[in-house]
Amino acid sequence: MVDITQDEEAAEFRLNYRAQHAMFDVTRPIGGVMVTSEGAVHGYGGLAVDVLWGDHFVSSVYTSVGAYHQGNGEDLGHWIEFRSGLELGFRFDSHERLSLGISHISNASIGDENPGTEILSLTYSFPIERLFD
Repeated sequence: MVDITQDEEAAEFRLNYRAQHAMFDVTRPIGGVMVTSEGAVHGYGGLAVDVLWGDHFVSSVYTSVGAYHQGNGEDLGHWIEFRSGLELGFRFDSHERLSLGISHISNASIGDENPGTEILSLTYSFPIERLFD
């Protein structure tokens, strides 16, 4: 759900890729595209850090930058937008995940205006090799 702190909420649909192997045993490259029910599009790339808490609980922190197209969605003030977020989830033995996340998109004041937006998401993740089994 996009714009959770505003009156103009929209649904978010996101396709993410997170590299399987971590760089320096900590950070993973990520990339993805977000599309909203209002026609906004954000393609991005960045880095994520996963922390396992025991065998099944995981938290992820990520930051990224990318190009934004407003569509009929909110004017975020610039075509370059930064996304950062936190996810808390459960990792199954099969390495699938179910996570609840909160993220923020803004232009970091490189535009004349910087309204930003907050996003609440429920995410299901699975290893990409499952697509090729």
